[in-house]
Amino acid sequence: MIITFLSDKLLDRHPGLANAIFTICRRENAFVRILEGTNDIWIRDYMPIVLPSGKMIQFTYSPSYLKNGFEHLITESGLLYEQFGFPIKRTQLIMDGGNYVRAGNKILICDRVLKENPTILPEEIKSRLKFMLDAEEVILLPTHPNDPVGHADGIVAAINSKHILVNELEEGATKNEFEFHEVLCAALKHNGFRITKCFVDIPANGYSDNWDARGSYLNFTCIGNTLVLPVYQNTNTTRLLNFFIPLFPKKKFWLVNCEQIAKEGGALHCATWTA
Repeated sequence: MIITFLSDKLLDRHPGLANAIFTICRRENAFVRILEGTNDIWIRDYMPIVLPSGKMIQFTYSPSYLKNGFEHLITESGLLYEQFGFPIKRTQLIMDGGNYVRAGNKILICDRVLKENPTILPEEIKSRLKFMLDAEEVILLPTHPNDPVGHADGIVAAINSKHILVNELEEGATKNEFEFHEVLCAALKHNGFRITKCFVDIPANGYSDNWDARGSYLNFTCIGNTLVLPVYQNTNTTRLLNFFIPLFPKKKFWLVNCEQIAKEGGALHCATWTA
């Protein structure tokens, strides 16, 4: 049984996107559940991480980027258990769900997790993550220099256990962005991954700020056998499907307009959570 969860805030702020998820779930014979009492739409970040075994690990959701005046956006991380009774195992480690990408038995996490847990030695953090997440290896990736949240699901996506999708370096990239891209690709290759680079469609009027995620296609989600891809105002859908279909030949595809939600910093993977 597949259950996709959405924040109650998503229904209020982006009803069109929420309705699209409802439609896809009906076609996939999946259920949709609404998590009540949330303080933000990015449900992925404050929900547990689901392991292949089915075990759920609930990290502490207290990100530094929501401190100093934005604490009202922090959602209590126990709502899933309180409202639906799902068994979860809690940890005091601070990490957002968006900073977790699994490729087989290897876990990809941005080094932002070190900054969020400054009192714990880096090797101890890696050791705890490896144990809790039933991983063969925890690979720390660099944090994008323009990413305020430091999430892995904004820079990588797993095609399979040995093949990773990354964003293509944008035209006119700065020195910091170029160096980040070089370090990211080197880290992935060093750990045995094949890399495919996905094009990025820069908005015609440019990015509004560092939170703006328009033009990136890595933040897709999967519901049943359907891969749900974000599209934007200037997306060439034929080009997009011609790129993704060979990478996921057994999947069905659904395109969802994410022009507005992406301006707030994320897209489909950030706004959904599936168990």
